[in-house]
Amino acid sequence: MEDGMTLHHPLAAAAAGKQSGYALQQPVACGHWPSDWSAAQAAAASVDYSELLASPWGPLWVAADPQQAECSLWRGAKAHEPSAHSQRLSPPGLSIRSRVYEYGGGALCLIPGGVALVREDDQQIWLLPLDAAGPRSEPYPLTFRPHCRYGDLQHAPALDAVLAVEESREDGAVIHRIVAIGLHSGLRRVLAEGRDFYSNPRIAPDGSRLCWIEWDRPNQPWLATRLCVAQLTQTVGASLLANALVVAGQGDDESIQQARFR
Repeated sequence: MEDGMTLHHPLAAAAAGKQSGYALQQPVACGHWPSDWSAAQAAAASVDYSELLASPWGPLWVAADPQQAECSLWRGAKAHEPSAHSQRLSPPGLSIRSRVYEYGGGALCLIPGGVALVREDDQQIWLLPLDAAGPRSEPYPLTFRPHCRYGDLQHAPALDAVLAVEESREDGAVIHRIVAIGLHSGLRRVLAEGRDFYSNPRIAPDGSRLCWIEWDRPNQPWLATRLCVAQLTQTVGASLLANALVVAGQGDDESIQQARFR
């Protein structure tokens, strides 16, 4: 809308004391409708929930609380514990949120004995050990690459690693890759690179294959993506992937989302 455009709005008439039903009496500039609510009050009106997981210790989720300016990890009661209360698992000051592609997603995944998470302030992958009583220790970092962001986390038991989409700032460019980070070694291995964007790295239940989604500019993911599948290898010194194939989306006229193995 152009500057100076005026719109009739019920709040304007109400503020002027001239409202009669839906008849509006006082024009105001666009974006200047009077309100008793500030933008901060509107944003803090509710808590958002995401990253729901079924874990051995009960359901887990991330709660985004605008009033606390944090996204924290919580555990709910199990079915046989109806009287138990939800328990916060992440320590104060640790906010869980990925900023890959700016809008993020996939900032949490289960691993043996705990969870892997993306810490909002440094965008690195951290590990939080858990048991039935709650955290077993303080969270500690798995990655140490300050020029990178991580998201779309997925545990890969066959590789003893966390799969992630890595967003790297390199020589003024932004490079996206799919990587595997060893849970015990911290070793970073590149699984896929060369395309503009990646998402949904998922490993087959038997550990034999990996699938992912990729796309290139100028396409947006809701317009055209490609679904790829490759075999996972364990050959020392060789690439972890072999025989990669595009199995859907070859014609730039399909949008494939949320791929996974059955």
